[in-house]
Formats: sequence, C-alpha cells, structure tokens
Amino acid sequence: MEKYLFDIENVERRLIETLNIINSSKINNILLTNHINQKLIFNPIFEEKKIIEENIIITAINIRMILDRFCKANRKLVFPYNTVGEFVESSKHEVLDLKEACNKIIHCLQYEILSEDNVLLSEIKIYGEKGNKQWHVKLDGIKYIINGLFLLKEYDEDWALSAIKPTANN
Repeated sequence: MEKYLFDIENVERRLIETLNIINSSKINNILLTNHINQKLIFNPIFEEKKIIEENIIITAINIRMILDRFCKANRKLVFPYNTVGEFVESSKHEVLDLKEACNKIIHCLQYEILSEDNVLLSEIKIYGEKGNKQWHVKLDGIKYIINGLFLLKEYDEDWALSAIKPTANN
C-alpha cells in the first residue's frame, strides 16, 4: 500500500525552514552587524529571500494538491487561522484562506518578501494579473506556515485519505 502520494516530510521541512529563517532574521542581523567589521561578499537577506520564495512556491503547489484531496473526500478542516492574507484588486479587497492563498502563489508573476533595516518581516507581497487587471496579495507568512503544518499533520493522520493509491480519477 502506498502511504503517501506526496513527500510531506519535504514539504514540512521547507515550511519549518521558512519559519526559522523569518524568525531568526533579526538575531542574524544583530550578530552580523556586531561581529563583522567588513562588508560581506553577499547580503544574507538576499539569499534568505531566495530560499523563502522557492519554499513558498513548492509548498503552495503541494498544499493545494493535498487540500484538493480533502475537498474530494468531503472532509472539512478547521485551521488555526481562518485567513492567511488579503487579496487586493483595484478597489476590491478580500481575505484569503489557505487554498486561495496557494492559488495566488502558484499563479503570480512576482514575489516581494518584505524587510525593514535588513530584518525580514513575515509579510510577503505577491503580484499578478488576470486579464488586464493587476492584483496583489499581502500574505502573512507565519499564518500560512502554521496552517500548512496543520494541514500536513491532518493529512498524515488521515490514513483513509493519505493511503489512497492515485488513479486517473484521484
């Protein structure tokens, strides 16, 4: 029997790595500023942003596929956070749940991981367009990660769902 359709350990690892990067950014900045007198060859925050962007994209794809499996099985989930971000298009503002946030992450054109004084913030701006309309999302990275980790735990514990062997109809 196939236990997992998805490599949830890798998705979990990426979510935790992203959480750690966001949460350690302030102390890393303090340590580097206090203990390195010379300018670094590269700016660590630039590298951290690249890792976060990659992790957000990869996890969004996997989270969305797992959410689809819950939906097809008519299983309802109550997440720790009802919303993980805000969608803005012209004068239209909507809150985003995890599923809709994943959709926007997957279909976006550009990401901006916000920082202030070389310290990462948990807000990630996501930009895209549909038709001729520009949109953006203000994603709360911490809420996204916590809801993602919650989903993985629920998926791992639901053997009736996670042990289903993929078929053409799944």
